[in-house]
Amino acid sequence: MRQEIQLGTNWYDDVLPYPMPVCVITSRDQKGRVNVGAYSLVFPWSGLERKPQVVVLSRQNTRTANNIRATGEFVLNYIPQDYLWDVVAVGRSYPLEQDKVALTRFTLIPAAKVQVPCIQEAIFHLECVLDQVIYPTPAQSNLIGTIVYAAMEERLLRMKKEKRLQEAGLAVFFGYEEGHYFFCPPKKPRVLPARPELAETASLPPLPWEAEAEEILKQVPALFRGNVRRAIEKRLREEGKTLVTAEDLRRIRRETGME
Repeated sequence: MRQEIQLGTNWYDDVLPYPMPVCVITSRDQKGRVNVGAYSLVFPWSGLERKPQVVVLSRQNTRTANNIRATGEFVLNYIPQDYLWDVVAVGRSYPLEQDKVALTRFTLIPAAKVQVPCIQEAIFHLECVLDQVIYPTPAQSNLIGTIVYAAMEERLLRMKKEKRLQEAGLAVFFGYEEGHYFFCPPKKPRVLPARPELAETASLPPLPWEAEAEEILKQVPALFRGNVRRAIEKRLREEGKTLVTAEDLRRIRRETGME
């Protein structure tokens, strides 16, 4: 039986086990002084290839938010669990003259496309330029950034996702209670098939596709295209078809509510 929870300010940090990433944002002010700040409310905003974007939820008056609004650039650095103490250190408030990087083991290195440096110890980083700012309340800024460059450790790029997740060592943040931050370390990921019914098709030769059908399939994000292809071929085999046509593809899209 579930019990209602009264949500207060910073509800995501409180009772709910709400999962959040561990991210350190690098920014700079108009004098070129670099700041590092720990953030957990950082999420995808647009998943489109032509305009990949993120949103950073921040208090209005933080040094990070002020820097981003002033210069229009920032870098998201995703930090492994071996550096959690450093993340906690830069999450505190300090006088403006305090160099927070000096309190950590972080090494700043030049970014590829923006004037803000990135953190060498990060597993991956996203270089962003400010697109717009949304103010849901007078005290909060939602900073929308367009990703202009993304890079990850080369050794991880060569791995399959299951191995990559294990090796990356990215912890998940679960909020605050009684003077403590809570992180869950990465474990062996539980891997579940998105479409178990497609397993039987793995050993079957692919069906031929009309050129127009291939063009329609390109509307599906590349990440999911292989699974969609197998699902369509399975459906058409069950219908006794030996060719994937554009007409069949449009019909299936209509029947599944995709058009």
